[in-house]
Amino acid sequence: ITNKQGETMRYWLQSTVNQDDHYIADIFLGELFLKSQYPIKLQPGLAKDEKIIVNIPEVVEQLITVNAYKDATAKISSSDDKVTVTLTNVYGGESISSNVDYNGQALFSSLKSGTYVVKITPNPENLWPESNIQIIGSLNEFNIFKTQNKESSQEAELIPVESCNCVAFRFDDVQDYWLNNVQIQLMNTFVEKETPLTVGIIADAFGNDLKMLNFIKEQKNDKNFEIASRGVGNAPFTEFSKEEQDDKLKQSVQRIEDSLSVTPKTFIPPQNRFNEDTKQVLVDNGFTHISSSLLNGDSPPFHLKDEKLYRFPQISTTGIFDPENNVYVGISHEATLSQALEGLEKYGFAVIVSHPQEFSMIVNGTYTNQANSLQIDELKKLIEKIQQKGIKIVTISKISIDSQTDLLPKWIKNNAGWLADGQIDDETFVQGIEYLVQENIITVSEKSQTGTNEQNIPDWVKNNAGWWADGQIDDETFVQGIEYLVKTGIIRY
Repeated sequence: ITNKQGETMRYWLQSTVNQDDHYIADIFLGELFLKSQYPIKLQPGLAKDEKIIVNIPEVVEQLITVNAYKDATAKISSSDDKVTVTLTNVYGGESISSNVDYNGQALFSSLKSGTYVVKITPNPENLWPESNIQIIGSLNEFNIFKTQNKESSQEAELIPVESCNCVAFRFDDVQDYWLNNVQIQLMNTFVEKETPLTVGIIADAFGNDLKMLNFIKEQKNDKNFEIASRGVGNAPFTEFSKEEQDDKLKQSVQRIEDSLSVTPKTFIPPQNRFNEDTKQVLVDNGFTHISSSLLNGDSPPFHLKDEKLYRFPQISTTGIFDPENNVYVGISHEATLSQALEGLEKYGFAVIVSHPQEFSMIVNGTYTNQANSLQIDELKKLIEKIQQKGIKIVTISKISIDSQTDLLPKWIKNNAGWLADGQIDDETFVQGIEYLVQENIITVSEKSQTGTNEQNIPDWVKNNAGWWADGQIDDETFVQGIEYLVKTGIIRY
């Protein structure tokens, strides 16, 4: 943890003797990730000062809004008792208060950047939880939810909640080199247990690490292994215009397609932040799902069907930030399960999020590229407990209820099997696909002119067709291959 001068010291760090050895400095404000700086080289016996610049304003001039929810969906209104929100700077100790207005909002401005404790008063039954937020100007709206008392909970149980009775695991920040052994071991835990997992790939930090690349290539056609885009870079999309967001999203899709020949349909926004422009850009680019976080601005209701863009945010996590030691650490499977079950009851689904750091062995306050076997065991126990309760484990794109029906007619599945077996030629198969695209039975984000290109269908698409016909991959994965054919001009319409 830095001192008042913004300095932090480390002693007895191993020098970077080998050419490829280096350190990575991850900068956090509380639990909020700010920046990574690398490579940092250390020479034997020599001290080193590393200057890291983070673009945080001293004072955030923009309006800060705290939304006070009296239940999962409704804000405080004029008919409710008046409450006050107080923000207290964790490090400076200064406090500022604002009354919640008839829109359920408390408004603040000109706050110093930093971590603040949010407290709502009056709070005689302790139903308003205290929480920490980070104010640095990039996210200016926060949601606080009132815990329901026993009487309210009993009433709420009478109201049916549409539910998929399912949980999705989301593995964030998949990237080259950094803790790659840890990343692979965590993902392989799901592969070995044949359990669905959605992996969020940082597109501009992926594709050069052959160890990581080859592992994911081996899994990409598995219906239990969903590849999502975690965007490019770490700056939140809320910092960019709609046009810039569109460009960054297209960059992420292109990089993932180039590396894996897969078109992602699920988006995990950097720092879990997005706005209305983000949602529109996602729809325009053929995305169907976004998964962010309840803590960073997404709020209910979360519809499980009939949506152009589904929002299924993080409900639970397998790790927390330890401010005393300045590291992320794993938590027990019981704690994670408790959060997930609460979300399942409240929203009808749960998304459990993991990060590589939580499963890394920590030595002298530093993450190592060795998996923590105890935390991997906690993950296995978590998966088993969820299954024992009869709760389905799905990928994020399968949380939506209408995703569980067949997307495509059976005759095209027969065609796919015949194509894989060589019983029909490429042109016949393409004609069937073109019909489905023209009739909007298959929706693709890329469009081309009518007519069939003379190029041959790649072998990997034929393999996909065979696997799909045999039920080894789902409709959505098969459609990703079709999008590739459209994009490359093999299918035109």
